[in-house]
Amino acid sequence: MFTPLKKIFCFLLILSLASCASEQEQAGGAEIATLSEADGVTISKGFESATGKASIDYVGVEIINPKSLFGRPMTPPALANVAALTLYRKLSEETKSEKNAIKVEIKSSTATGEQEFTHIVLFKDLKKADQSVKVFNQFSDCVKEEKYEKAYAYLDQTLTDQMPKDTLMIMLQRLSTHPAKIKSHYLSNYEIVQLNENGKETEVMTIEGVYLKDTLASPVKYQLNAKNKIVGFNF
Repeated sequence: MFTPLKKIFCFLLILSLASCASEQEQAGGAEIATLSEADGVTISKGFESATGKASIDYVGVEIINPKSLFGRPMTPPALANVAALTLYRKLSEETKSEKNAIKVEIKSSTATGEQEFTHIVLFKDLKKADQSVKVFNQFSDCVKEEKYEKAYAYLDQTLTDQMPKDTLMIMLQRLSTHPAKIKSHYLSNYEIVQLNENGKETEVMTIEGVYLKDTLASPVKYQLNAKNKIVGFNF
């Protein structure tokens, strides 16, 4: 009895190009190396395509033996997100039109062996993150400089309707000066989150950061809506 053999063809193409990073992209790699205290950072270009999946035409960044994130303990996913955004900001408009993602590879040598972590962030998500992080920085600068009315303006009405303005202003003052004044701040992670409120799907950007106060490092977390207004916070 003859049984035909069913053949399944799966096409996978991974093409990595030798690094031909522009001066700006190299500057991005140097910035990533500094913020992560890595032994080395390499920028490359590549392309991946698999049957049934969207193709990825990416700018790659390989981070070798990172030790921290701005001098603080880090997780690979957080470092990958910050590194992707750092590099994205250095890309030319031409590159942003030709590529569609940043691929981050983190390689570490530990006592238990070699560890690798790979993360791909699409340009469309990086564009959203870039806009939200700019708002985070502007808001944080206002709080640091004790410009509370300006900081208050970044809060969405859904938040200001929940609490009296006087209460929110006191919270902003405490955030700025308790137990010490903010000296600087930095981004530690970001994530697009889908919320379900009363059966309605809502997309928010969660921004995590750190406020440095003397010897203290105070973590903060904000949620921003599509209008880049702050709708939630945790500090």
